[in-house]
Amino acid sequence: MKIHSHYDNLKVSRDAPQEVIRAAYKTLSQKYHPDRRIDDPDAERVMKIINASYAVLSDPVQRKEHDEWLARKEREAAAAAAPPRPAASAAASNPRQTDWQAAAAQARREVPPRAHTRPGSWTSQARVDPRAAKRKPHAAPRFSLRKISLRSWTVIGVCAFFGYVAITESMTPWPFTRNTSSSASPYGSPYASRGHADADGTVQQEGKRRALAAMSSAQAATSPWKNDVSVATSDPSAAQVSYVRPTLAPNGLPWPASAAYLDGMPVGAADGHSSVTIDNTVNRFDVFGKLVYNASVFDQPVRHFYIPAGKTFTLVDVAPGNYDVRYQNLDDGGLYKSQGFELMEQAAGNSVDATNVSITLYALPGSSVQPTTIGRGDF
Repeated sequence: MKIHSHYDNLKVSRDAPQEVIRAAYKTLSQKYHPDRRIDDPDAERVMKIINASYAVLSDPVQRKEHDEWLARKEREAAAAAAPPRPAASAAASNPRQTDWQAAAAQARREVPPRAHTRPGSWTSQARVDPRAAKRKPHAAPRFSLRKISLRSWTVIGVCAFFGYVAITESMTPWPFTRNTSSSASPYGSPYASRGHADADGTVQQEGKRRALAAMSSAQAATSPWKNDVSVATSDPSAAQVSYVRPTLAPNGLPWPASAAYLDGMPVGAADGHSSVTIDNTVNRFDVFGKLVYNASVFDQPVRHFYIPAGKTFTLVDVAPGNYDVRYQNLDDGGLYKSQGFELMEQAAGNSVDATNVSITLYALPGSSVQPTTIGRGDF
């Protein structure tokens, strides 16, 4: 009988190292995160199970206790499934027989009969001490917390602290603030108007819910990859074979006429003072891009934008943190990733000193600077 365990929840083997467990947790988190499964009512419950299993398996002490619990449950299940032993020994049929005599009788029955021998030949027959049957086996040494050294306790405490921080951060979604609107600012988004609040909060929340649901349906309907069930691939040629440039953007609307944010896509990291300029002037293809916030457990896209060939676009009011830019060549479907960068802010009198970063997109054959190629699962 197989006992369901935390290893089954993360889809790893029981002897998997921490690197494999961490990679499996990252993949399942990206797949079942509630922000990516808006229409799935079980997404939050599945995510809690994944987080709980990772919390146990990432902690060496909890993982050891879990392994011991599994072994004990499997022994109990095996004992329950074993056929019953034959009853009735000689001692049970004769209540006057002592324990020593019962053990001796049992030993005689287990010794094979002496073989017939020729003159000059010999045989050996093992002699069994019946008193050995009454001896109790030596008890296995018990585990004691007092035997753990101070250094081991320190390592366990540090691992538990960082595991708690990582799990807490992964369970805290990035605060998406509002949806974009191409008429709200010169950049095609309401980022330039911080502190703006709608008069009717209920209408705004309902509009956001409908926009997210429409975006999820549109992404499935406008996917540029046809008849491809794989989640991610590291071979760019495989994506080119089945790639067809989509006529609609992931939000279900036509691509913008100029560089702009995609209407209806969720917006995050919008309470800062920094800016990121995306330069696509060196390329001859249109780009669909994402500004990605680099968390310690998994990455989170916070901006979605479109830039025509030969144009630039500036992302404004970006909050401090570590980011990278991931973009897709809309002509051949190639997926790329820029180097990571950090945005910082600090008070300077009555103003704020913020970071202004410029990212140049390179994806032309033969260019001096080549970006990092990524798979679909990382985009």
